[in-house]
Amino acid sequence: MTSDAALKSAISGYKADKAKYEKVKNEIVNHSLSTRQNLKEINSFLDYCEDIIELAEGEEGYHYIDVLPSNLKKDVKTMKQYRDFARDANTSFINLYNLLESKIASLDSKISRARDEYNKDKPLLEKLYW
Repeated sequence: MTSDAALKSAISGYKADKAKYEKVKNEIVNHSLSTRQNLKEINSFLDYCEDIIELAEGEEGYHYIDVLPSNLKKDVKTMKQYRDFARDANTSFINLYNLLESKIASLDSKISRARDEYNKDKPLLEKLYW
């Protein structure tokens, strides 16, 4: 059996950790990072650029813009790297959000168990309800 002071201290510590996790979780939600972001527009733009590259490389009449395909290929490669970075970052935020939710649920159950242990055999006015 754990002492009352130790149980109160544990509950306070669990609540402090929970508050920190909830603050981070709420910021993730506030910035819309807890859900999968739509990359449809950037993918459409990249497809459009690749169509232009194919057109410029395949047509004989476009010799006056012969540097366009090579420059555009470099830019498309860079934009794909940015898109992939954004997708990976979004996945990381979703994973962090899910981890925080599980940690908060775990802390809730720890708080509940510690409170139940503290309240065991206590008179009504001495029980913890917070």
